[in-house]
Amino acid sequence: MNYTYEFATGRKEIEVDDKWGEILRDLDRQEANNFKQQIRRHERLDENDVQNVRMIDETKNQADEYEEKEAFSKIRALLTDKQMDAVIGVYYMGYTESEYAEMHGLVQSTVHERLSTAREKLSEKRIRKFF
Repeated sequence: MNYTYEFATGRKEIEVDDKWGEILRDLDRQEANNFKQQIRRHERLDENDVQNVRMIDETKNQADEYEEKEAFSKIRALLTDKQMDAVIGVYYMGYTESEYAEMHGLVQSTVHERLSTAREKLSEKRIRKFF
């Protein structure tokens, strides 16, 4: 029986006894099956890794939301309603000071002053993370 060995440098075919040929073929099958099992096991681990990453991301998002709500509550307690409205309009909703002023019938310098005062109050308490 002919049996082919595969080396890094190439293949080599040799003549072996039939009994040894069967043993070698059986070993090749076992090796191939073990390789397939390892691949399946790694694929399952990869799926678990993806699930773990999703769970970590969800937990992190929940923690970030909680932290943002806490900061928002602290900000709310420190600022007047007018300052808070200006902060939300400019920093969270994305309006410029001029746009916000026009929408609320104010002059731009009033909006600027409210935001400056809000920044000063929050920097005193070290709460400037979200804007």
